[in-house]
Amino acid sequence: MTDPRSNGNLASIQALATLTKTDYGIGSVGLGGVAAWGNLPAYRKYGFRVVAGAAPREEARDAARDRFGIAKIYGTYQELLADPSELNCRWTW
Repeated sequence: MTDPRSNGNLASIQALATLTKTDYGIGSVGLGGVAAWGNLPAYRKYGFRVVAGAAPREEARDAARDRFGIAKIYGTYQELLADPSELNCRWTW
């Protein structure tokens, strides 16, 4: 179902990059599923910096490192939250 306010387009989302500060260091808790096909590609498209991520599954961690170039990858969210370097925002999914 399309949002009636959007008239079938994504104009409000496309304006995001020009209206939002994008140089925050984002840490993503969860790197598979929705994060892999939705959140992380959107962050990249709009210029947001994902500097760290955490996921319990090794294959999700490896894929995020390879596909999105996330340098700091952790096995638990506790490890990610304990790392203060470059992280301004932690996103959980």
